[in-house]
Amino acid sequence: MTTAGSFDAPIEIFGGLVTDMSPADLPHGVSPDCQDVIFSNGGVATRPGLQALFGPLAGNPTVNYVKTYETLSATLRTMVLDSNGVLYKETIPGTLSSIATALVPNAFANSTTLFGREYLAISDGKTGNDLPRQYDDTNFDRVSQGGPGAGPTVVDENVTVAISASPTARFPSLRRQPPHNLRTSRAPRRSPLRAEAQWPPQPQRSRPPPRMDLSPGSL
Repeated sequence: MTTAGSFDAPIEIFGGLVTDMSPADLPHGVSPDCQDVIFSNGGVATRPGLQALFGPLAGNPTVNYVKTYETLSATLRTMVLDSNGVLYKETIPGTLSSIATALVPNAFANSTTLFGREYLAISDGKTGNDLPRQYDDTNFDRVSQGGPGAGPTVVDENVTVAISASPTARFPSLRRQPPHNLRTSRAPRRSPLRAEAQWPPQPQRSRPPPRMDLSPGSL
């Protein structure tokens, strides 16, 4: 960058970036939010023009997400999400190929690279509206089993069920098992006459002799 026609402007205060004031009202030593400029040592100038890197996308959509993803082999992949819900990756410099085509249209994405994978959170800019995904330069998979959380909805439900007797109703049946051909054993019967031993033994009583009536008239 040439310095022909330039002059020195002494700066007593080096205040940095100030965005809450109009650029025309800024004092010396501070800078507004400069756009389309390029800074060099001791100078500032209009930046060079931009050049299109990729060709137009199918359907002429808007680009809602651009991110550089570094693979485990240190390959840089530019990832692009358009407003039609199509996610692309840069296979070779200047060429995009589609990764997925069924994402929510007009969605935005935010992602981070970890362990050789790119983890994407997809939303409408405020809340999630699609499943979180991961990409490892080969497979594009979902991260969780469910989609973005949503509040439960409760509705009343009235169900009428008609109950009628059926002539063909089936009842449980009892099935007889086949005989096992085994003989049953009986416990030994006890005799009704049983002598019981007593201790100490009791003396036996003698029976008195029969009486004879010898009175007159009895013979």
